[in-house]
Amino acid sequence: MESLCPPAGVIASTRLSFKPPKTQSQTPTPNLRFPFSPTLNNPFNFSSFSFTSCPCFSVKTSCAASTSATASPSTSLPSSSASSDNRHWVVLMEAPPQGAAISRQLVIEYYVETLRTVLGNEKDAQMCIYDASWDTHFGFCCDIDEETSCKLARLPGVLLVKPDPDYVSQKKDYSPPNVKSSNMSSSRSGSALLFPLLNTKRWLVRMDKPSIGVVTKAQMVDYYAQILTKVLGNEKDAQMCIYHVSWQSNFGFCCELDEECAQEVAGVPGVLSVEPDKNWESENKDYGGSYLQNSTNLSTSGATSETAPTKTKKLFVTGLSFYTSEKTLRAAFEGYGELVEVAEVLAAHHHRHHHHRRRNDGSMKFFVLGDSYVDTGNIRKSVSPSWKEPYGITFPGKPAGRFSDGRVLTDYLAEYLGLRPPVPYALRKEANISEVEKGMNFAYGGTGVFDTLVSEPNLTTQIDLFQQLVEQEKLYAKGDLIKSSIALVSVAGNDYATHMVKTGNGSEDLAEFTKSVVKQIAVDLRRIRDLGVPKIAVTAVEPMGCIPRLTSLLSYQNCSESLNLASVFHNQVLRQNVEQLNKESNNSAFVILDLYDAFSSAINPQKDRQGNTTFQIDEPLKPCCVGVSSEYSCGSVDGSTGAKKYSICSHPERSFFWDTVHPSQNGWHAVYSSLKSSLHQLYS
Repeated sequence: MESLCPPAGVIASTRLSFKPPKTQSQTPTPNLRFPFSPTLNNPFNFSSFSFTSCPCFSVKTSCAASTSATASPSTSLPSSSASSDNRHWVVLMEAPPQGAAISRQLVIEYYVETLRTVLGNEKDAQMCIYDASWDTHFGFCCDIDEETSCKLARLPGVLLVKPDPDYVSQKKDYSPPNVKSSNMSSSRSGSALLFPLLNTKRWLVRMDKPSIGVVTKAQMVDYYAQILTKVLGNEKDAQMCIYHVSWQSNFGFCCELDEECAQEVAGVPGVLSVEPDKNWESENKDYGGSYLQNSTNLSTSGATSETAPTKTKKLFVTGLSFYTSEKTLRAAFEGYGELVEVAEVLAAHHHRHHHHRRRNDGSMKFFVLGDSYVDTGNIRKSVSPSWKEPYGITFPGKPAGRFSDGRVLTDYLAEYLGLRPPVPYALRKEANISEVEKGMNFAYGGTGVFDTLVSEPNLTTQIDLFQQLVEQEKLYAKGDLIKSSIALVSVAGNDYATHMVKTGNGSEDLAEFTKSVVKQIAVDLRRIRDLGVPKIAVTAVEPMGCIPRLTSLLSYQNCSESLNLASVFHNQVLRQNVEQLNKESNNSAFVILDLYDAFSSAINPQKDRQGNTTFQIDEPLKPCCVGVSSEYSCGSVDGSTGAKKYSICSHPERSFFWDTVHPSQNGWHAVYSSLKSSLHQLYS
């Protein structure tokens, strides 16, 4: 699908990213997004192309090895038939090198470092761990694939790696294989889920004056968020926990945490004290021994204020994303003056959804249909470069079927919904039934609304597969779908790629073809709704003229205006059809995710008053991974010697495009961040 690839209007090859080199097998590659380079004078004159599928991420991948309870320490895990269905693992560890009497935080760091050794990335290691023990026995639970679990079992300090038979349970058995576990419930004191959200309390944290030159309050909020991140491990969660700050004469903040995390915060350098916020409903907070008025919720009548406010006005902002943090809100208004008061409504709203995102109540289901922009593993390994190096080097550390170095749109939307990325349809038989019940991904790289040059299921056929699971196999009940389910549809780029290839130019009848594409999309959206899905998001097409396959003709400095106009036309027609669909159903069942604006915002980021941008992107129109010459592409190798025929930029984390068609993880993250303000539509 074209989630974040070139817009549908003129991008005949939006999902085809490269042509196999002559030295390799000539099996068609599912990548229909601008695999060819049109001339500047005739941008629609596409001559050749290949399709690629866009990667989706699954923070917790499958682990398929198992061991018996009597396996000896540090041995590789023998495979078994049962193991292939397992995705969750209990890892028994020796005591940390520092000894058993160390803090929980240091133990967790010990586990993360162990897992980082095999994953190659500390952030991914943190995200894979979902439970840990640090008292009587040492160990943790994580989600990794089979190959990684085997590597993990061979590491020094790892005693045993075994399947986690009931990963949703809070009761874990970390006792060594030769020690009989007594009472699981009583042995839980030194083991806990890393995200205990249901017992949070409100805390007031007093801070030392930071040794940084604080220019704005937004920077101060960011400083506090970094303090919390050291304990929570995630900046986004840290931002959402904070509901009040002080940043002038006295320093500190108020946040929502459980007691254990609060104790850890007290041990962070720079923290003077952590105590309950006994008067949390009040706008006045005591950050320095008396009630001060230099905090976020500033009173307008305070005599102790260092600077008398000139005028106070209240501004009520509605329609914000569930994840709009106070920091983000303040940064947005920074150019208009300082916001002195942020309504408690905002903090309460965040707190409510913060819990929802981190631990879904179990009823939500997420379905994905489309092409390579949202395919997370359906495309066959034999035809897709997404299963070859260097794809997946950022996440999960190896090729995993995503057309990126890491996560893609599907991954970020799943995270927003509080879910894991849905299981790919092609891998459903290898997945646990509990994961399959949460939804499924039917997207195939290189496909479109109509048949393309790739022999994989088009959108109509993907819906047929979905319908079969609902009506024949009874895997999903319509009643359950109606209660709580969301579908994401991302298609069109490959249709334009195919059209351009078949017609040679196609610019004359492009408008009529666009109308036929969107008309069929409307038919398909109705079918998904009729299956019982109450909320369906369909992506607009990205600015096709900004795809590196095309911007290479302009030295990666400018986008093709004519191609972008084609994208704009597609999106206008799509918007008209979606509005009509919503009128027919008398509700807002259908929403558009505007990839065009999201791409544009990331490629041309707005700067704040200090000249800073939210995301660091170097040369946004230039791909990070490219072939060493025109006959090669990202992932190409010499057919005879196996030598790599591609190069990778020095900082993938600062790129927007990974290859000549697909965004990098950083690019997808930037796009997702731009979309977040509109994602509230998924719940309205």
